[in-house]
Amino acid sequence: MRKIFPLLLMTFVALVAIPQNPPTHTGKLADGSFLLTTGWRTAPEGIQIPLAQDTYPMNLVWHPDGKNLFILNSGYKPPSVLILDTSDLKTALRVALPDAWLGLAVNKAGDRFYVPQANLGSVQEFSFTAGQNPKPMRSFQLFPGPAPGVKIVKTLLSKTDYLGDATISPDGKWLYVANMQNSLVHAIDLSSGDVSRKWQTGNHPYKLLAAEGKLYVSNWGDESISILDPKDGKTVLNFKTGAHPTAMLLHQGRLYVTC
Repeated sequence: MRKIFPLLLMTFVALVAIPQNPPTHTGKLADGSFLLTTGWRTAPEGIQIPLAQDTYPMNLVWHPDGKNLFILNSGYKPPSVLILDTSDLKTALRVALPDAWLGLAVNKAGDRFYVPQANLGSVQEFSFTAGQNPKPMRSFQLFPGPAPGVKIVKTLLSKTDYLGDATISPDGKWLYVANMQNSLVHAIDLSSGDVSRKWQTGNHPYKLLAAEGKLYVSNWGDESISILDPKDGKTVLNFKTGAHPTAMLLHQGRLYVTC
């Protein structure tokens, strides 16, 4: 017992000496920083804007007025487009969507915006006037989807098609939509509503970037960029990048690609 007692006493003292701090959970901390699941802490610059009704903002597009910010949300809550008035960061219009993933495009006039509806095979056009709720206008059907009003279940969904990103040509006449699952780009004539044009891309086209006389496509599954001629959809150039090329920026003759 004489030998065991000092050992027990030392163990007790060691346990008392261990700081009894409460467990720290991932997410926002008291000092405003965020604890990630990796154990790292981040303290972002600027202002963080919570999206109370939405999850997973996938795309941000500025309105031509430089005031309204369009945010496409596509997380575990139903998808939506949130239009945030950045003059006060409080006023927002919200458009609920039946389905959406990445695509969001605003025309140069600022009176229309477009959302490809992923599994539904359609692109929905909305009108926009600042301060007023957007109204649905035309719908462009690019591949057969579930009938309107039918509950979306996996057995009704196409296994070869899935609409993602969208962009508008510089002259405002064409809307280009990536069909990520089928490795296609659909070209919609916004004047006539014709949707017959579709062009082959690399594997899993992710982002689209329309420039004068060129359409850039980042091919997620091919580690490549395709440059298409928007007159006929033919591939002008295809070059390799790093893994998973996503967003692109064209600046002074150089194309910047995130991988």
